[in-house]
Amino acid sequence: MIRELLRDIASKPWKKSRKRNVLLLASNEIMFGYTYPIYERLQKDKRIRPWFCFGSPPRYEKENLSEIKREHRPRSIPYEIARYLKWDLVLYPVHSRPFRRGCRKIYVGHGLRSGKSSNGEVFKYGRHARDRDNRIIYDKILAASRYEEELVRRNYPDFSPKIRVVGSLLADSLLAMVPQKKIFLENLGLDAGRETVMVASTWGPQSFAQTLGVEFMSKVPILLQKYNVILSVHQCNFRHKCSPDIDWRALIDKTRCANFYVSKSNAESIRLLTCADILVTDHTSLSLYYLLLGRPIVFYRNSSVEYEPGALTLELQKAAHTISGIENIQADIEQGFHRFDAQKVQAAAAKVCDFPGRAWERYEEEIYETLSLERYSRI
Repeated sequence: MIRELLRDIASKPWKKSRKRNVLLLASNEIMFGYTYPIYERLQKDKRIRPWFCFGSPPRYEKENLSEIKREHRPRSIPYEIARYLKWDLVLYPVHSRPFRRGCRKIYVGHGLRSGKSSNGEVFKYGRHARDRDNRIIYDKILAASRYEEELVRRNYPDFSPKIRVVGSLLADSLLAMVPQKKIFLENLGLDAGRETVMVASTWGPQSFAQTLGVEFMSKVPILLQKYNVILSVHQCNFRHKCSPDIDWRALIDKTRCANFYVSKSNAESIRLLTCADILVTDHTSLSLYYLLLGRPIVFYRNSSVEYEPGALTLELQKAAHTISGIENIQADIEQGFHRFDAQKVQAAAAKVCDFPGRAWERYEEEIYETLSLERYSRI
């Protein structure tokens, strides 16, 4: 009875509307950062009404969600209602709760695909992208590079017809911000005359944050004698469920020093990459974006992490100084600078992202084709 009532209420605003209603899922700060550039552009087209769904429940830090709603004022709808609507298009940045089967769906991803697998399954092209009848959920899956397209054709042939190579909106924004490096450093309160080390980690038991995080934080004061230090750890590390053995908030509060900056959200971390002269990282997709800057990388290689053949993170490791621990982190950073090979980094970067500077043009083409509309840029 309640379900039928919700469906009836939710359908009424759609009956007289000639606009295309497009839903973007954004269950946390990271997903909002990946989808808001799409929302902004679609909102300019009077033929389209874009909406956000923040999930149920939304996995945001309360202050971050409040700031998003205050600053951006996005049009939003609760999942409990959105799930019953007949959307013209649903854009998924990450596999999420299902919507009505009749809705057109595009998987836009939530970053560059590292190729890490879990129990032999790659998240983007595994069972999560299928419905209960084992059918692929999406009408299209957007990929950043031809290299990824080739990996899909080789390893997941049934997904291959769904792939569209579009480049990366975040990669384009990152490259556009490079000239502002000095301004960013000063705004962060960092010394623009120093070299900057950035540490970027994903989450999970095999990540840098959870295997070496406590040890690294004890070494920050030593690194600060010579460098600026920026820390970016995936927001899941701040949740007890995902990181039961480390209280990251307490660790950070104990390490408040000059020239040390901690990212407030993963959405901010893309901009922070432009500040780094060298990146210490693990299999987070942030490391793949960093390749595009053509700068040195120190990669923490955990032997327990599994990758699919040809994974982009394996390509990154060929261009990085790899480590298995941080007992000599200062020396490893020096080695990262000393052994930097620009040609190897460039070769890896070429596999990460195609169509630099043209990603929205490609996104627009695929989205508008799915909506059966003339592209807004051509009107």
